[in-house]
Amino acid sequence: MEKNNGGKCTVVVSSCDNYEDTWQPFFTVLKHNWSDITFPIVLNTETKSFSIAGLNITSFHLFSKANEVPWSLRLKETLKRIDTPYIIFFLEDFFLESKVDNLKIEQCIQWMDKDPSITCFDFYTTIYGKKPCQYPGFAQRKRFSQYKFNAQACLWRRKDLISYLRDDEDPWIWEFIGNLRSFRTSKKFYCCEDNVKPVFDYQLPGIVRGKWNPEIVELIVRKYGIQLDYSKRPKATHEEVVDHTNALKETDKLFGLRVFHGYCVNIIRHFKSLF
Repeated sequence: MEKNNGGKCTVVVSSCDNYEDTWQPFFTVLKHNWSDITFPIVLNTETKSFSIAGLNITSFHLFSKANEVPWSLRLKETLKRIDTPYIIFFLEDFFLESKVDNLKIEQCIQWMDKDPSITCFDFYTTIYGKKPCQYPGFAQRKRFSQYKFNAQACLWRRKDLISYLRDDEDPWIWEFIGNLRSFRTSKKFYCCEDNVKPVFDYQLPGIVRGKWNPEIVELIVRKYGIQLDYSKRPKATHEEVVDHTNALKETDKLFGLRVFHGYCVNIIRHFKSLF
């Protein structure tokens, strides 16, 4: 197998200035569990930068103020300035619990090199719409299935991901409603099979409604000795975590419920741009 695809892929950590306090723990844990990373890293945020010894982190500083540019537009403009054909998408609360499987990433890049119709290898499993495929450890997503567009750790063909982004969506709109756009393409999407050791081993979510998930806090503090500043971001209560989990389950059962509660006005305003 050809080794070192560092020139073909960039890790994009999607964040924002208001989550600056998460960067030190995130990148500390990333460096510990991905010490042999060969990919450059782009921190997708508005105005700020971050550095840590041993990691090649760049920020483009495309926007002058925080909270004024939609998530999708900021991500799209960042992706346009990356010159590698592939990107690995990450969020700033994906706290790794074990070593990253570099060989599997390299294998996926080679598969995508050979088959331009592959858009994405999702390094997370799902219960929605999948079928067996020729790639060991992965299943192919069915054309008409939920969450082909998702913000989990994924290896994306960069130009394809750009084409799937509109200028005025947040992550939830993109995952729930924007995913309808994936039905129109014959491009191939893959996800991890069940019970397969993940390429990126992390629990969800690291942050619950803007607060630290106490289970993740325990991992960070106990395993890595990182001290968090709770004056900037408090810990969520057990009730808040349960409520968040239940809300996600209800969303899965009744697809439109959460959209109706949080995003109905946005959908109506931008309905034409969704398709």
